Parts: sequence; C-alpha cells; structure tokens
Amino acid sequence: MEKEYSFEGAFRDCRNDGIANLMVQSMISKSTCVVHQMSEGRSGDVKFYRFVNNNGITREEMEESFYNHTYNEVSGREVLIIQDTCEFNFNAFREQFDENDPDLGTVGNGSDIGFFNHCSMVID
Repeated sequence: MEKEYSFEGAFRDCRNDGIANLMVQSMISKSTCVVHQMSEGRSGDVKFYRFVNNNGITREEMEESFYNHTYNEVSGREVLIIQDTCEFNFNAFREQFDENDPDLGTVGNGSDIGFFNHCSMVID
C-alpha cells in the first residue's frame, strides 16, 4: 500500500500545505507533472499555477520538506539510492533569459546555458 506524502507544516502559510499535498498526490496518481493533465479543470490549473508562482514559497522550503520526509522514512535502514543527472539546455532560447539569471549556468559543453537536475530515487 502506497503511503501518502504530507507537506503538513512545511510552509509558513498552512493553506499552501494542502495545495502541495494535492499536487503531489495528483502527480503520483496521474503519472504526470503537466499541470493541465494533473488538475481537475481550470480551477485546478489556476490553483496549481498560483502555488508554483507564489513568491512566498521558496525552493529551499520544498527541498527541506522532501529531505526531512525521506530521512524520517529511511533513517536506520539500508536502502538503495539510484541517481541520474539530466541536462536541461536552453541555449536555443538564450535571448529570452537574463544573462545574470541565478538559476541558469553553463552546461556540459562549456558554453550553452541551462542547468543540471540530479534526480534520485530511494528504494527500500
């Protein structure tokens, strides 16, 4: 039986906890991260887009919540962690980005812009 993830107490505004929970459960149950596919119509789209564009929610809060949840689930157990690195290359859209954007940097070939994603999956 799959255990539900909970963002309870993860954000300064507890209303965001519920929206985050709904988003994660929708991603899992519908096997997608595409907002239009995981929401239930326009009102769901608006809710999810407002959440991800909310300046009051930081990437660090999201990361810390996932880290703490994973740590609490596997602490003291032997688990296998599978990691992969993906490169997101935005060089074809370079003119649409500010050259000082802190979220972008140089990727694999040393000149294109983008970022790396280091996905991990923990298996018990």
